[in-house]
Amino acid sequence: MPHEITITRVIDAPRERVFRAFTDPQQLDQWWGPQGFTNVTQHIDVRPGGRWQYVMHGPAGETYDNLIRYETIDEPARITYAHSSSDGSDDEFHTTLTFEEVQGQTLITMSSRFATDEKYQEALAIGAIEGGHSTLDKLAEHVALNGGGALVVTRLIHAPLDAVWRAWTMPEQLMRWWGPANYTSPRAEIDLREGGRYLFAMRSPEGQDFYSVGRFVTIAPQQRIVYTDSFGDADGNVVPPTQYGLSEAFPLETLVTVEFEDLGDRTRLTVINRGIPIDDFTRYARQGWTESMDKLAAAVEV
Repeated sequence: MPHEITITRVIDAPRERVFRAFTDPQQLDQWWGPQGFTNVTQHIDVRPGGRWQYVMHGPAGETYDNLIRYETIDEPARITYAHSSSDGSDDEFHTTLTFEEVQGQTLITMSSRFATDEKYQEALAIGAIEGGHSTLDKLAEHVALNGGGALVVTRLIHAPLDAVWRAWTMPEQLMRWWGPANYTSPRAEIDLREGGRYLFAMRSPEGQDFYSVGRFVTIAPQQRIVYTDSFGDADGNVVPPTQYGLSEAFPLETLVTVEFEDLGDRTRLTVINRGIPIDDFTRYARQGWTESMDKLAAAVEV
């Protein structure tokens, strides 16, 4: 029986852009590793025979030394490398990455073969499969933002699809998690049908209310929700973003797509915000969505 882990993902970006995210040293530290982890590169030489030595920092402050030795760089189709112990004396696993263009998107396959069953079991025990999926989630977010097309936030939630869908579509449940950390949601109105309207409110720790209003464009039950998104007032009217302190260049309306992927007892949730300016505001918008997803996960995970 092969000691192998294979993970695939379709990334909504051209193959060349996805490939560069793996080979551009300036990009790698921005996305490599599972959610909550960061990297500091100590040395990198992306070529056959070259090495990438980096330290991965975990969310609880833990550190992990890593060494990758590149074997094949076949742009833009294939990369192979060996992941070794920090001193390079022992190869722990070999990984093959393939990049296939599919109608303007990229099908990426990441297969890692472990040297022994012991190393394979150790990898499973520390969550290598979930970590691999989470890493590709961050890749998808990075290439979307790097291409200037959309803000993307992806989260693997440890709850069944039905629970996550209800959290998005039932007002009393959405109010449990809508808004960044330390914000509350005092009000939510949802007319869940194509053409129906919604109003979501969030309240800052200082007591200021912020309203999001719009209409539902697409409702594909337990698969996808697409809706327009604008700043609003308490009566559900669209108001200029300048009323909330944003610049006049900020669009009056953006488009949000929420995708739900059924993984049995887990759900992959992807939020795509198109039309949002890719500028300094993006960092705050990403933080807001990320913290909201943290709250959603806490509300539904069992």
